[in-house]
Amino acid sequence: MRNKMPVACITILLVGILSLGIFGCDDSSTASQTTTSSSSQSTTVTSSETTSPTPSSTTQEQKYGGTLRVLTSTTGQGNIGVPWNITQTGDIIFPCIDHLIDLDFDGIDPGLATDWKIADDGTSITFTLRQGVKFQDGTDFDAAAEKWNLDKWMEAHQEGTQSWTSVEVVDTYTVRINLTEYSSWVLSSLAGGYCAPISPTAYEQNGEAWAEKNPVGTGPFKLVSMTPEVGWRYERNDGYWGSKPYLDAIAYTSITDLNAAQMMVDKGEADIWLTGTAATDAKIAMSEKGFDLVPMIAGGEPTIMVPDANNPDSPWANKNVRVAADYAINREEIAALTKGMGEPTWQIATPNCNYYDPSLTRPYNPEKARQLLADAGYPDGFSTTLNYMSMGLPTDFAVAIQSYFKDVGINLELNMVPPNVGIQLAMTGWNNGLLSRPSPAAYNFCAELSKFYGPDRMITVSALTTPELQNLIESGIKAKTLEEQKSWDIKVNKYLFDEAVSIPFYLSLYYAIKTPDVHDDGLGYSYYWTPGKCWLSK
Repeated sequence: MRNKMPVACITILLVGILSLGIFGCDDSSTASQTTTSSSSQSTTVTSSETTSPTPSSTTQEQKYGGTLRVLTSTTGQGNIGVPWNITQTGDIIFPCIDHLIDLDFDGIDPGLATDWKIADDGTSITFTLRQGVKFQDGTDFDAAAEKWNLDKWMEAHQEGTQSWTSVEVVDTYTVRINLTEYSSWVLSSLAGGYCAPISPTAYEQNGEAWAEKNPVGTGPFKLVSMTPEVGWRYERNDGYWGSKPYLDAIAYTSITDLNAAQMMVDKGEADIWLTGTAATDAKIAMSEKGFDLVPMIAGGEPTIMVPDANNPDSPWANKNVRVAADYAINREEIAALTKGMGEPTWQIATPNCNYYDPSLTRPYNPEKARQLLADAGYPDGFSTTLNYMSMGLPTDFAVAIQSYFKDVGINLELNMVPPNVGIQLAMTGWNNGLLSRPSPAAYNFCAELSKFYGPDRMITVSALTTPELQNLIESGIKAKTLEEQKSWDIKVNKYLFDEAVSIPFYLSLYYAIKTPDVHDDGLGYSYYWTPGKCWLSK
């Protein structure tokens, strides 16, 4: 039986706070949910109707063959093949892996698992595995192989495993995860990110160091060569269990020079350029020449500033100061700097997420900002710092914010930091200042936010968190239906806005450029792109 289980949101925040993974998410569907029984287990089955965008239709006939050429800023350094030890280069693994369950606009779909059942008491989830699947080294994919992978995931304390107690093999093609209690994070973590099985045989025969550079999954393509900081190449996996991939190969080139990347696309030397939020002028120029702009999935990706409001001696601990800063920013002018590539935003929820609330705005009002600062005890303002990374916030945007803050009395020092320093600040904290970062939307909103505002949070540790916020998040994580989860997501989103926990200010709308010859890639329309379905018309 085909099992369909939506969750309200999972992030693509592929590496903590830096969006090297550029995919967002979306859940604009309206769903109904029913429950049926099977033995001592209950199966949650959901049908959905969605108005989410669909890829552009084409009357051309699908073609086999060709090499898809992709430009990316990912360098390929570090681990790429051991999912539970994933690093910033982990997105390289995607073409050669399959997930246990998959994510699309309608919710969670079968992947390597054809069915899953949640126990009536919520203390286990049992998965029926697809038969006839092999890893790319010929090893059988079965319950023993999946248990081996899930045990590794649990031992590494990866996200979503907090409630796991053990993994057991029920029979050759059935595996069960035992839980202390049900958490929506379990399914959403299995459906997203890097939680995908690799060959236990290849890992154990060659060792972890080898496996980190040589991913062996069950996916439609297999890695055949790689040179870090230069590029890597996948070729079609002819033993793939699913439909035969159309492409012969996928060739990635690692490139960080925006001008050089644009020249390669312009000269016909690349088919897709994954630009992230950068290269505004290049996107405009390439669009005018007939290239396609690929939208962020959730309707955009917010860039936010996070105050160190958890530090009691910081001015940002005062709610009036945070709200004043929100009123001080002219978001329309900042959006204009994007030249059509961005829009203003006042919340971290994005327009296509089902918990988005268009009423949550604080229009530009410097007079109100000054009054709030005076009410907070800062009639003459104060000095503070904005820590930001150029890959996430263009300097002209930072300078504009500096000007708006100065107008209301806040003396803002700009501190541009390299990515490694930005990660360190996020994980260890910062004092009397703000940290700018992208904030991709999330399918499991509350589970994702627990990483930022929960009691055991891992990132942005200086951000405001309160028992009330943590209780709201925890309630959302425990929700078992889409409507229940959505209700908590709405409450959490409103709480973040009301308390000005962060200051979102603009929404990036596009993250990639591609030629009109690329079809059915899923970029902009699916949680991850779909290399097995992609084809070239040239």
